[in-house]
Amino acid sequence: MGRFKKAINPAGALRSAAGRNLSMRARLFTLLSAGVVLMAVAVVITLVATGLFRTGKEDAEKHMDKEFSNIYSELNEQCGAAAVQLVNLSHNLSRSMEANLSQKRIPPRAIQDHPDVLEEIISNELDLLELAFERTKCSGVFLVLDATVNPALPDAGHSRAGVYINIIEPYVSGSPNMTYYYLRGFPKIAYNNGLLVQSKWEMEFDVEGRDYYHLPIEKSRERSRQLPDLCYWGMESLLTERDEAMLVCSAPILDSDGLPFGVCGFVISGENFMSAYAPDAGGYEDILFVFGPLSANGLDTLTAMFGGRRKAAGGAAGSGTLLLPSGENPDVFKTADGKEYYGRYGEVRLYSNDSVFAELRYAGALLVAKAEIDAAVKRAYINLALLCLALIAFGVTLSVFISKKFVAPIKSALSIIREDNINEAALTNIAEIDDLMLYLKEHDDKKRGRSSAANPADFGQFLENLKTLTETEQAVFTLYMKDMSAQSIANEMFVSINTIRYHNKNIYKKLGVSSLDALRVYISMMKEKA
Repeated sequence: MGRFKKAINPAGALRSAAGRNLSMRARLFTLLSAGVVLMAVAVVITLVATGLFRTGKEDAEKHMDKEFSNIYSELNEQCGAAAVQLVNLSHNLSRSMEANLSQKRIPPRAIQDHPDVLEEIISNELDLLELAFERTKCSGVFLVLDATVNPALPDAGHSRAGVYINIIEPYVSGSPNMTYYYLRGFPKIAYNNGLLVQSKWEMEFDVEGRDYYHLPIEKSRERSRQLPDLCYWGMESLLTERDEAMLVCSAPILDSDGLPFGVCGFVISGENFMSAYAPDAGGYEDILFVFGPLSANGLDTLTAMFGGRRKAAGGAAGSGTLLLPSGENPDVFKTADGKEYYGRYGEVRLYSNDSVFAELRYAGALLVAKAEIDAAVKRAYINLALLCLALIAFGVTLSVFISKKFVAPIKSALSIIREDNINEAALTNIAEIDDLMLYLKEHDDKKRGRSSAANPADFGQFLENLKTLTETEQAVFTLYMKDMSAQSIANEMFVSINTIRYHNKNIYKKLGVSSLDALRVYISMMKEKA
């Protein structure tokens, strides 16, 4: 029965309910923390909406667009200029050699029958070759005649006389300090013209299986064509063994009857291409430009040339084929061994539609390793996540501090109310709480029958105590005698209400009264006796 009464006791039920509720500090902390979290979420949503989470990828895309546009334009310009110079060179060599041969009564197409004149004929054209070479940004120039010095040798069927000059430095043609290196030709020509003979020098060209030589000659014999339509571009070396990638541009040398008796052309070496077409790294380690033959499967990287760091190029060079982007991933390239790149590519038009080689296609691609860009994007995500966490941690810490500071005076006031110890000294300087405390004290006094009336017997002592008030306290007391409220006195004296309360506390203590109501009773008694 006792347990049942206790269970239905209203006060006990209220205490039990209160115990289950959150404290004011917990509620305030929860509210502030929720505000911080919402603010962090709002920041994340804003970053997502404005695309800042894609900053790493967008920066890479902008850099790729810029670098690809620059390199693509420069490559097209160089190839176009080289083709124009090549046509002029072929015309000039044709007229010059035909004129020299005619003085010896030798038709150009019969030059293979007169090996004794080859050195002289080639030597006479050296100035034309050097002049055309200096007008390009290529690495080398060559002339190959359809003839050999010694037709009796076993390999004479694919050995051809000519000359091949190159430079080692990247694209310094026309420089006053340019140094020419001699790789093919008669040694006497190099000696007479101050050309440095390289260790890879040989007397004649080995043209077995060399498209740069055979294709222009074969196509010129098939049908009558304009010389620009017979220019050939290929990825192969002029040397016996392909020791590096080369882009070769060659054209047939035609006599006045339109019959070929040799080829001439320019070379862009892989070394020079790597330096001249190196993209601005832009902070990326694995960035490169690839230029090579284009097929249905992609770019052939085995014969392609690369611009950029040698290490970056090595990652794609041996893969065989660079697969072009598909519809699902419009900017992702893949190598045969599975490595992925973000990039841009475009076909480089080396041939006109009327060219006999129009079916041959070439393309250039600027690539940045996908793993590197993905890592940059991941770092951006992590940095933003850490920023949000730091913001939340700071907000929670601030919430703890604010809630503690805010709730402390409230808890103190509640403790005073609970202990029934309300007085002027216990006021918190928070207007709403102080009003509540004064109201509760007044209500409690009335409820308990406490009288705020002064004791007339103590009136004499009260008057004596007035002499103990300070000048400021006397001023406050005088204004109370004029029936002014505490707030009105504060306004009159240009001080805060808290200052008046402080003076009240001292006045009550010196005059022996407990409240403003008791003070007013004595003031009324003073007025009656005046």
